[in-house]
Amino acid sequence: MRPDRLLYVMDPMCSWCWGFAPVVQALAEQAAAAGVPLQLVVGGLRRERAAMEPSARVRILSHWQAVNASTGQLFNFQDALPEGFVYDTEPACRALVTARQLDEQSVWPLLQLIQQAFYTEGRDVTHAKVLVELAERAGIPRIEFVAAFDSQAMQAATLSDAEVKAMADEACVQMDAEAPIAPAGSEYSQRLEKIAANLGSQVNGTPVNYKVYLTDEVNAWAMANGCVRVYSGLMDLMNDNEVEGVLGHEMGHVALGHTKKAMQAAYATSVARGAAASSGNGAVAALSASQLGDLGEALVNAQFSQSQESDADDFSFDLLKKRGIPLQGLASAFDKLAQLGGGDSSMFDSHPGSADRAAHIRQRIAAEQ
Repeated sequence: MRPDRLLYVMDPMCSWCWGFAPVVQALAEQAAAAGVPLQLVVGGLRRERAAMEPSARVRILSHWQAVNASTGQLFNFQDALPEGFVYDTEPACRALVTARQLDEQSVWPLLQLIQQAFYTEGRDVTHAKVLVELAERAGIPRIEFVAAFDSQAMQAATLSDAEVKAMADEACVQMDAEAPIAPAGSEYSQRLEKIAANLGSQVNGTPVNYKVYLTDEVNAWAMANGCVRVYSGLMDLMNDNEVEGVLGHEMGHVALGHTKKAMQAAYATSVARGAAASSGNGAVAALSASQLGDLGEALVNAQFSQSQESDADDFSFDLLKKRGIPLQGLASAFDKLAQLGGGDSSMFDSHPGSADRAAHIRQRIAAEQ
């Protein structure tokens, strides 16, 4: 069976990716001959903010020497990593994301140009002017590339995990400031404390904090920083086991990266981008309270795909099973949501087919018996 595509997960400023380049080139040519497209998934290596220390330069150059010895790929050791160099791979990654948006065929040539410029020519490919020049050499019109490279969408697409969590921290604080929160000794908080103890204090290593908003709306949500909020309207509708199933689902969106993508989408369309881009101190630096509130609302109302919802359902099922929590509540929660029909709940406007999802959970429960 022929694969639909060849995925290459890499960073253009990763030395081992440079060492692997001839092998990837051969694989890409074989894939192209078989009619299988190559798709790059880029980013994640480094997002430094300060100039490289001399000791760090020595360490990194030793890695480069190891790559050179193992693969034979050429490196310009003399001009590499000059004094004042900031090892930030985001601009180079964003250049490739931009190229993919403008001209899919230019991505691979641009990647090769970026790698050659950095490793064999000793050029600083963290600078936009260098990337613009390389993009033009790859066949992308300069004006089009510059406009897209600086756009909200492209900058949002390369937000790091740390930046997404930092924005979620700020947005969650602002949401909490604007919402009535159940007091610690209230019945809602006591119920949630027991539910939280059952579900656990972290999701994929991210600490989770739980709170109840006092509102009749039937809703619950989570952000990439582990901020989990459930509304009293949902707790009035459901028993504790059902709430556990719903919150497990929301935690699934965090664990599976859905909330990060939602943050990127919300940030791309937010007026916050203008303020943050001008600050020069990271994505969150200059966001106002109202902008953070808008960002939070966009995340709360994020529309996930049906496949994402199904994956989050299965995550909740597996989490409940792992934690020794009864599984039936996840199915009966969907039964109750199906009865609502979505009309009374903004939460489930983006959660289609509650009855079908309840049936899926019951099929999984039956398979466990």
